[in-house]
Amino acid sequence: MPYSNGVTYSQVRADLQPSRSSYPNAETIAEFRPNSLTLHFHNLSKETIADMSGRKLSSADIGHMEVLSHELTHWSDQVSSVWGQDYLVRLFDAYNASISGDERQFYRVVELFDAERRILLPLYYHVVEKTVSEHNVAKRWRIEFSSGQEFDACGKIDPEHPLFFVKFGDNQTGQPVARQPLTVGSLLETAATWSELRCGLNVMQQLPADERLIESALWQKRKLEPVYDPHLTVYTAPVHMLAFFSRTTEMLSAYERGAMLAHVALNLTPPQFHSLKHPADWAAFGGRLAKFVSASNRGYAFAVLARNAEFVDYDLPSRQWLAELLSRSGLPPYSDIMHHAYAHLEMISHQPLPVRSPLDHVRDYLLQVGRRRALAKYSSAFAGQSYDPLGGYDEISPPMFDCNGSVFYRGSNIVDPTRFDPEAMHEAEWRLRMFTDNLLQGCRGLQSSA
Repeated sequence: MPYSNGVTYSQVRADLQPSRSSYPNAETIAEFRPNSLTLHFHNLSKETIADMSGRKLSSADIGHMEVLSHELTHWSDQVSSVWGQDYLVRLFDAYNASISGDERQFYRVVELFDAERRILLPLYYHVVEKTVSEHNVAKRWRIEFSSGQEFDACGKIDPEHPLFFVKFGDNQTGQPVARQPLTVGSLLETAATWSELRCGLNVMQQLPADERLIESALWQKRKLEPVYDPHLTVYTAPVHMLAFFSRTTEMLSAYERGAMLAHVALNLTPPQFHSLKHPADWAAFGGRLAKFVSASNRGYAFAVLARNAEFVDYDLPSRQWLAELLSRSGLPPYSDIMHHAYAHLEMISHQPLPVRSPLDHVRDYLLQVGRRRALAKYSSAFAGQSYDPLGGYDEISPPMFDCNGSVFYRGSNIVDPTRFDPEAMHEAEWRLRMFTDNLLQGCRGLQSSA
């Protein structure tokens, strides 16, 4: 459906910048927008993507395919994980509040704003030192861990929301390099980055042997460079932590297993948080440990799993490694975790969700799509030689915008455009953004993009 009242894709895209997306973007070549659940590929046309789908891939296609995999993984995690579906309910509560005209409901918009800021946390909590020496795979970072607490909207310390930090420094001098909180955003990026890397590796396997040899060396150099960029630790902190405790220098392998742990952490239900075994050497965090649990802090859940990796043989096959790690961390087997995760998704839809506007029909359809996607992923993510965050993706494909603002799909099994109109949702995000900006000026004296 075209945008209403003469509004254009370019106008909406421009007005939504600078991005307030809950997902980090190291580059602007593509983005997933969680408020509209739309994917945007700013440097790719639908013709280019269709051409790649109809022929044998070459080395020139690797970057394009990686970007597709990265953003599709974000979409998948939002519609099909326990964390993602809980977020969707809150998102559509905010949408309906913004169009209701009922000032008593406007708080839901602010609640969404605060929840989204918690996905990544503001830059205040992410510290990068001004002067640091260069580090790389041959000159690694020193890694330490600490905890803190959020400030609430009134500037008071919020003991209900503790933070888990990964701190990086120079191995020789101890000079600080960066401090990164482990957040849902960093887990989402771990999964999406592994999906990207896995895709690149798969495309390279299709190249002629001589070309593959050259391209592989260039690709590994290109992919390893950001691993020690202190400004990109939101993408790398979980993997650094896992590699540290696993005593491995194989960062590609650490990304795969980090993505597995992120998948688990994003799908834990509240009772499973209460079964987590706190590492003995984190006793100094005191009462914050219980608050990590009561807040269902998924970054902390990942941290517990990564900490216990020290005691599990890293050379075990990945599925066996995961099984032992879950047991040592106080969690049930993977199949049980996913069984309870799916039960949680069903509970969300079976509870009496209100139908206040046509947007709630979109919400209900997305929850349905997410359940379908979840089942496909549970059954196929470990079916291949490596963990696949997009396992079962062919089950259903979301709409995407190309560089010209044209909507396209991949494959024949697609999200029903009569039940989820990507242009209408993109415009709805734009209108929610304007409403939020205005409301935050009234209640906090700032714009949402601030």
